[in-house]
Amino acid sequence: MYSFSSRIRFSETDQNRQLSVTALLNYFQDCSCFQIEHAGVGFSFLDAQHLAWVVNYWQLDIRALPFFGDTVTVSTNPYRYRNFMGFRNFALDDEKGQRLVAANSIWSLMNLERLLPALITPEHAERLGVGIPFDMDYTDRKIAVPKEGGRILSPVPVDESMLDSNRHVNNAQYVRIALAAMGEPGAPGRLRAEYKKQAFPGDVMHPVLFAGEDGSQTVSLQAEDGSTYAVVSYKTGLLSV
Repeated sequence: MYSFSSRIRFSETDQNRQLSVTALLNYFQDCSCFQIEHAGVGFSFLDAQHLAWVVNYWQLDIRALPFFGDTVTVSTNPYRYRNFMGFRNFALDDEKGQRLVAANSIWSLMNLERLLPALITPEHAERLGVGIPFDMDYTDRKIAVPKEGGRILSPVPVDESMLDSNRHVNNAQYVRIALAAMGEPGAPGRLRAEYKKQAFPGDVMHPVLFAGEDGSQTVSLQAEDGSTYAVVSYKTGLLSV
């Protein structure tokens, strides 16, 4: 388990001065980046081999979100490797050690020159380590999207502010756009995000919103050709501290 402590900044909060879900995802991404650097398989190691980690799936079980000024501990726990795929847990704990958020994620190691998956070597996996999976309800990585009944919302052009160092839209940005389409549903709840296709500058995402009978909301971020960039679902009222 790799961890770091932080204090919630005003720039990371929403209109209620509470940590935004987008900022939460950024904390988790930062934690994994710190961990791979600490393990000696960080950006220099990856760049030299034209490799990059790309997230395929997020599951965030949000019991509560901290407020401006709160002290938190952010942790990550790689727990499995299979061919080119890596599986990681994440956690957000308050200063008393109480778990606010537990998360699962699935990543792929990609060769950026060939644009193909790359096998995770035993040395790479050994440096990252293998922990014990969290005791949580692991959901299926595939998010079902209804075939009809969706509400088409205003298109979202991709701009430079959405990109990361791989020059495609960062995974947290898809979630930010989807949550805005849902009207920013509040915690506690379960967020799931499935990534299907990368978006680049010049692309336009078309959000389609579906409301489930169980109170869930699902947003499919579609390309102009009808394919899907990402699917994000959120259901509130599932979890509590």
